[in-house]
Amino acid sequence: MFMNKKAFAVLLCLCLAFSFMFVHLSADAADLKPHEQDSSLTVEYIYSGKYLPGIKFDIFKVAEFTDDAHFELCGPFAGYAVDINSSDDESRMAAANVLYGNAVRDGVSPGYSGVTDDSGKCRFQNLASGLYLIATLQSEYDGYLYSAAPYLIGLPNRVSEKYDWNYDITTNPKPERIKVPDSSDSDAYTDIHVLKVWDNGNNPEKQPEELKVSIYCDGKLYNSVTLNESNRWSHTWERLSRGSNWVIAEEDIQGYMSAGVWFGNTYRLTNTYRGSGHKPQTDTDKTVTTDSEGKITSDTDYRPANSDGEISTDSSYNPKNNDITSDSQNERLPQTGVLWWPVPMMIALGLLFVIVGLLIKRRGIKNEKQR
Repeated sequence: MFMNKKAFAVLLCLCLAFSFMFVHLSADAADLKPHEQDSSLTVEYIYSGKYLPGIKFDIFKVAEFTDDAHFELCGPFAGYAVDINSSDDESRMAAANVLYGNAVRDGVSPGYSGVTDDSGKCRFQNLASGLYLIATLQSEYDGYLYSAAPYLIGLPNRVSEKYDWNYDITTNPKPERIKVPDSSDSDAYTDIHVLKVWDNGNNPEKQPEELKVSIYCDGKLYNSVTLNESNRWSHTWERLSRGSNWVIAEEDIQGYMSAGVWFGNTYRLTNTYRGSGHKPQTDTDKTVTTDSEGKITSDTDYRPANSDGEISTDSSYNPKNNDITSDSQNERLPQTGVLWWPVPMMIALGLLFVIVGLLIKRRGIKNEKQR
């Protein structure tokens, strides 16, 4: 009878411990998603250490937070097949390019627009939580045209492995510039090349026979071409003004994920087959970290559409790559989407089995002695 009471007490303690553990895990899961409060975003434009005024920005909200701190495309961006939850830098840059191209193609108006003030800063307030696309419009200042590649930023930002969130963010697009072109100079023009790449896996029959790709000048349609096998899925637009903002977009393709990356003057559009009726799926945590001042920088390391080999870039600019979750003391943090909740349950059950086994063993020894 004494052993039964002891075993009951042990089991009761384990049940209580497991209950507290479950409550703690539930609270942690609830904290993955940021609280429903607005964020503030300050965009700074800095070139060679100088804060520049008069730089224009358009900002689009493209996705909402899910309960596990991933992102899901929303509003006019909901139907676009791009991967916004990728963990690698190139995929995030490629997604931003496609999203901005599609927004220009479909005439999507930005949710917010602004211009840097005399201090080189542009502040946006009362932004709802979500993923935002920041587009820097080519702007003239002191004889140069300044620009930056589009990029994505989550608001708010996660600042620790405990899912603490920063709601006041400062970001610095990676700046690029060219001299204001003289229309009489041959350097005032450039060529832009588009190249289509197919990744069909084991489904080559799913690839369309042709595809329309369009180029836009300062937000307006300039020209459309049809790419196919006869032109090797590529085209070059010649003598385009370097003083204009050029954006390329393709038509939507059922079952394919789109990605676009600039290599100098060449825009490589890659379409990866994901199945009929494919909708982009989350694959990893897209939250980012900030420093003690809440400042982050974009890590876009590619050129905008109107650039060429002669473009002048700021070689002294070296942004910190804060677009991925940082490690604490070289320890890998659990990422959202990974099923961690069974771990403590298995540990508790393992301890329970061990204790029950010990009790059974002790009872057997006692019975042997009584004989």
